[in-house]
Amino acid sequence: MKKKSIFVLVFIGAVLSSQMSYAGMVYSNDFEGSVGSEWSSTTTDITPGTPSHAADKFLGQFWGSDTVSLTLNNLPSHAELTVSFDLYIIQSWDGNNDAYGPDIWDLSVSGGPTLLHTTFANSVGIRTQSYPDSYPNGDYESRTGAAENDTLGFTYHSVSFIRDSVYRFYGTESLTFSHSGSSVVLNFSGNIHDVFPNQESWGIDNVQVTPEPATILLLTLGGLVLRKNRR
Repeated sequence: MKKKSIFVLVFIGAVLSSQMSYAGMVYSNDFEGSVGSEWSSTTTDITPGTPSHAADKFLGQFWGSDTVSLTLNNLPSHAELTVSFDLYIIQSWDGNNDAYGPDIWDLSVSGGPTLLHTTFANSVGIRTQSYPDSYPNGDYESRTGAAENDTLGFTYHSVSFIRDSVYRFYGTESLTFSHSGSSVVLNFSGNIHDVFPNQESWGIDNVQVTPEPATILLLTLGGLVLRKNRR
């Protein structure tokens, strides 16, 4: 093997080692403690709780067209960011319904892509929603894709029955996007058409942000060098 190729491989190995050292979560918050200045709103609430889901502190509740933003600075070198979180859809969301909705929820990146733009419905049997598709596409049964239903303990319009759902954006449901800057702003927002006051709201919990190092391209380059020198 030529000295030049050896140098290239050593260089690639050094960069790979440096990049991989940055792998791992850079932000995590379950909101059980105080909410830091990285959030544009520090509003928190506690779920009433049920036997299936104990009382739980979360960021929210948010109403109408509320937006809450997460700003992260001094990010390590990366090629992608992955966002994971629990979304609480509270009370009588109407999904795609034209008369009482649509009730839309978004997650977007300032100066970047919209990761989620969809509707949710909690009215069982009489409403449909866009999720897991983007709005205005998709016409699924209410609560399609929900990890939990009626477990948080929020009652509907001051009556006795519980109406809420939890959507868990973790693992294969996490949201990943291309990003390489040193800072990022994530905007969580709703556009809810609430006919009655305080009838439809949302919140988030267990937020995590993980950078993905740009190692695949470097590994490919390393493989090409080895292949070339074996000829």
